[in-house]
Amino acid sequence: MTNENEFDFGAFKQAAIKSLYEGKPLTCENGLFAPLLKHFLKSALEGGMDGQLAQTRLPEQNRRNGKTTKQVKSSAGPLELQTPRDRTGSYQPQIVPKRQIFLTPQLEQKVLSL
Repeated sequence: MTNENEFDFGAFKQAAIKSLYEGKPLTCENGLFAPLLKHFLKSALEGGMDGQLAQTRLPEQNRRNGKTTKQVKSSAGPLELQTPRDRTGSYQPQIVPKRQIFLTPQLEQKVLSL
């Protein structure tokens, strides 16, 4: 059984192939890559938090403390991301920094090229 928060690559692949045959665009608003972009950003944010917590000198004083939801605008349309928080408030996400609401075209190209 899969967690509802996990990305199902098999289902994504099936939907992408079907959508390509139907002529749906790849990268514009609501394009094929929107779910993949959202999954990548979510994974990158979680990985950044994991990395920071692993480097903490006193791990018992800093740990995960929920998530903050924010809307980010991209060429794939609006995406709702959940940015992890830590107890000390020291986590500064690098991929989508605090208060950033637009994804740059350069970032989107890097993600899609991966």
